Amino acid sequence: MVTFDRRILLQFSRQISYKQGQIIGKHREYFYFIDNNGQLFLDDMKIKNFTSSYKGLCFFSYSPLSDKKTIIITIFIHHFLKSFLVQYIKVTFFHTILDTQFLDFFFTRLKLNETDRYQKEFPYVSLCGREMNFLRCGDRPVVFTSLNADDDSWNICNCTLKVPFKPEYLCMFANGRLYHPAALDKYGLVKSKLSSDIFHHFIFDDDEQQPTHFKWKGTIIKLKNKF
Repeated sequence: MVTFDRRILLQFSRQISYKQGQIIGKHREYFYFIDNNGQLFLDDMKIKNFTSSYKGLCFFSYSPLSDKKTIIITIFIHHFLKSFLVQYIKVTFFHTILDTQFLDFFFTRLKLNETDRYQKEFPYVSLCGREMNFLRCGDRPVVFTSLNADDDSWNICNCTLKVPFKPEYLCMFANGRLYHPAALDKYGLVKSKLSSDIFHHFIFDDDEQQPTHFKWKGTIIKLKNKF
């Protein structure tokens, strides 16, 4: 039986037409999808799971080049491999080849899509020179994937980028998902496993469906339950 989410995906794929790496004017375009676990995929991947997601994989253990040059070379290698392997070898595993620096580079530059291309279908875009990386998401473009208690920070989208953790702003929506403020598009999603891991820190009043407080490092913090 086709699930509701699968029907939406099938309907979406019929409505939009693009080709990965297509050149429009002076720009080369790629299309991505981020799921509710913060996993990044090529949007046209038929099977979206952990094994087919983009994961950090270092091409260089040491480089005498500057960080900027290393990143540019990394991205060049990534897209060369992606274009070659996708078009000629057709092996799903190699879709996962992506350096951690690319993930950082991608999400550092992610913003609202204010171009004249695919605004409705891909609300977000990450620009890299003449390359336009369009993004759509299962819920939010920013997904908090780990929580660092030592320095009170989140990691986002399975990369090394960190944002401050502010427990008073944790907010549980009616859909049962947990959210936290983010720089892009107001707020981000806490991935479900991480939400479950910190659930025992929440305190509920007897007559409240939403948590009212959060116990963190021995301190009971009142939740604002709004952004």
